[in-house]
Amino acid sequence: SPDLLKQFRHDINLAQARSIDAFLERRLDYMALGKAAMAIEIHKQEHREFLFKNRDHWYQFLLDKIDAPFEEIGENKLSIVTYNYDRSLEAYLVHALSARHRRPHHECTEVLARIPMVHLHGSLGGLRWTDESDGLHYDGHLMSVDIVRRMAENMIVIHEGKDDSPEYQQAIGLMSQAERIYFIGFGYGSVNMKRLRLNELVMPGRSIVGSFKQMTDPERFRIAGPDNNRIELRHCVDCNDFIQSVYLD
Repeated sequence: SPDLLKQFRHDINLAQARSIDAFLERRLDYMALGKAAMAIEIHKQEHREFLFKNRDHWYQFLLDKIDAPFEEIGENKLSIVTYNYDRSLEAYLVHALSARHRRPHHECTEVLARIPMVHLHGSLGGLRWTDESDGLHYDGHLMSVDIVRRMAENMIVIHEGKDDSPEYQQAIGLMSQAERIYFIGFGYGSVNMKRLRLNELVMPGRSIVGSFKQMTDPERFRIAGPDNNRIELRHCVDCNDFIQSVYLD
């Protein structure tokens, strides 16, 4: 109702929470509305032209490094774990590979499915490329009550997450097998770091490197530990700057 929306805007502004997740943790009465608001704002940005407006970004850098003869793309030794709800990386890779290899979108989706991509807190939903497939189209112009409801139902805010969820178990399994782990644009929240069991991942021969932009010395010590013996933090201008620096190592 208009009155509920007005009260929601009023309360979230005055609450001064560090994130909408933190706000909803205290205001469970706004949970459905808060998720719907996030779904709407993210879905509004889902336009193909936004993905390809700027050519100098880390999506393009990653695309160049994983590109190969079409049938071999899924053999890349890469796994992606994300806390984001958006589907921009998946959509970018599918569109770009489709144009590079002259393959239909659903075939690109199938080959990319061999590269694990885990959304730890859910996403707006699977991508839909054909009328027969499940999922939702990557098109912010398609907005309806049903679409927003479906997207919101797929989303999990931080305090709803469970350490033993299938997504966390898959992510921890992938990370425990990795030789190199990179945190890109990560907030290093204590709850999320605990759930990822970061301390258990530290071992000789494994490189764990993370980006940061603005952080105090105490914050860096909490995350990296003494002498960066848990995670090596590197200051970077943006994600593109970081991923190129670690690739050159």
